[in-house]
Amino acid sequence: GKTKTHTAAAAAANEEEAGLGGDEKNASLLFVGTATVILDHFDRKVEESLRRDLPIITTPHAKEHLAGKGQGEAFTAVYDVDFFEDAMVDVEGAKAVIKVTGMPGKHVPPGVMGTLNDMVAAVPPTNGWMMELGYKDGDDFKCGYRIYISGDTLLVDELKEIPKRYAGENIDLMLIHLGGTTIPSPAVPLLMVTMDAEQGLGLVKLIDPDLTIPIHYEATMGLKAVHFGGGNIGRGFVAEKLHLAGYEVVFVDVMDSIIDQLQKTKEYTVTEIGAEGKKVNTITNYRAINSKIYEDDVIKEIASADLVTCAVGPNVLKFIAPVIGKGIDKRTEPKPIAVIACENAIGATDTLAGFIKDSKNTPQDRLSSINDRARFANSAIDRIVPGQKPDAGLNVEIESFYEWVVDKTPFAEHGHPDVSAIKWVDDLNPYIERKLFTVNTGHAAAAYYGYARGKKTVDEALSDSDINKLVHDCLAETSNLIVKKHGISTDEQKAYVEKIIKRISNPYLKDVVERVGRAPLRKLSRKERFVGPASQLAESGDKVDALLGAIEQAFGFVDVEGDEESAELSKILKSNGAKDVVAKVCGLEESHPLFDKILPIVEKVQKSVK
Repeated sequence: GKTKTHTAAAAAANEEEAGLGGDEKNASLLFVGTATVILDHFDRKVEESLRRDLPIITTPHAKEHLAGKGQGEAFTAVYDVDFFEDAMVDVEGAKAVIKVTGMPGKHVPPGVMGTLNDMVAAVPPTNGWMMELGYKDGDDFKCGYRIYISGDTLLVDELKEIPKRYAGENIDLMLIHLGGTTIPSPAVPLLMVTMDAEQGLGLVKLIDPDLTIPIHYEATMGLKAVHFGGGNIGRGFVAEKLHLAGYEVVFVDVMDSIIDQLQKTKEYTVTEIGAEGKKVNTITNYRAINSKIYEDDVIKEIASADLVTCAVGPNVLKFIAPVIGKGIDKRTEPKPIAVIACENAIGATDTLAGFIKDSKNTPQDRLSSINDRARFANSAIDRIVPGQKPDAGLNVEIESFYEWVVDKTPFAEHGHPDVSAIKWVDDLNPYIERKLFTVNTGHAAAAYYGYARGKKTVDEALSDSDINKLVHDCLAETSNLIVKKHGISTDEQKAYVEKIIKRISNPYLKDVVERVGRAPLRKLSRKERFVGPASQLAESGDKVDALLGAIEQAFGFVDVEGDEESAELSKILKSNGAKDVVAKVCGLEESHPLFDKILPIVEKVQKSVK
């Protein structure tokens, strides 16, 4: 190697302030240990704050950038150190000396990719550093503490030279850059450019330092989402998309069987089924916690996570709110955590936030500052997850189509989470109502009519021309509302309806009508897929006959095996007068124009319920 003692040492000696450290404006020497000047290492705000004559030790590549700026912007005291070259930095008024030596490193492995990168320079060069803190003994340098900084390198053969060069010398500390960064993105990992855990362990064995501290991994492999609900939607939709976006997913559930499977299984598959065939995604990088037993662990995970999601069912939100509230209250991270409820309900995140902000779950003196720790965003999700095969285990079969739309306005200056599967919008209401009053209305109507007529699956029900027409009639009425209320064109909504009918008619999904029709009490409630649009249409005097027909079928979905709500609906119908049933189940006041339209339907159904 080559020693550049005169450069940094002389520059440091000529500065008015001696020594290292202090703020950037007054520092005598700034050591820039980067592969190149990129925004996550040497950002514009830092660069703008630095004196242009500040001595800097860096790489040859970074020197070209820093010293090559235009007049008034260029740094004038930049000293480059290449592989196994070193620079000696004297500390004025003391014998102390810092010896800085460039260490080898590579972002791109040797072979075809390395050759291509040498030609096009798509990925910049990188290196590591050896920092030796010592003192002068005459002309000799005596090292007291030696620190090896790996830099953003892969574990390549060139690193084997380091233990040879320092044979017999102790390396006290290694700061190892991890992350397993892939380009162009975690979702499309064509090339890994920094060490993952396996390569990092290999470097530890090669260098054999006294102490190793992993660093520089949070921005690349530190994204973490805590997801409540280990069911099919959670595993097959939400966790799949978070995994593809580079998140570690921490599943939280109270079902022992689900948690045990997730803890014992390192991966599972999500098979997307569409007209074009099947696509299989393998999901890894997840953990699982039973919140019934290990609530404190869940709180700690939330306190350090980037995102909280849930797919537990609207009626369960009040049960997960306490632990989420405690986790949010423990946060000290500068950026608020994003909270997104992924439920088939309007304003589900608002509902969850309401429970979290309850005085039982968040101290009242902390409410005024909760936005500093968490931001709550409503969402609309759309993906059909049919019943799974009995031997599927954790594996999920799911339709290939999906839509995940989230309100971006709560995140404001902090910016929303980076999840490519999410469509971020300023106004979520049109998406929520269009989805709920088209997809969910059509899906449930087909299931209830199919169940009443002895059909096994939704696609079988829709292959019946009579049921198909009845479902189309329901969606014609909801389309009337959507077009008028949200300004969506008639043609656009008509095309959307046909797309939805085609989706739920997919014979490959084999979606059983009992599964789709389950939870009739929720589906018949005030803001849901039938009463929600029918009540708004009735208020404006519009036609609701087809929706009333579907409501009748839903009231007839009683005592279905394995469905607690259908059993409860049966009890309500048997033990209450018709007016009380309409008020209790549908949430309507007697004065509402829809009330008297549903009343005779309930009276009719009550006569048939034994």
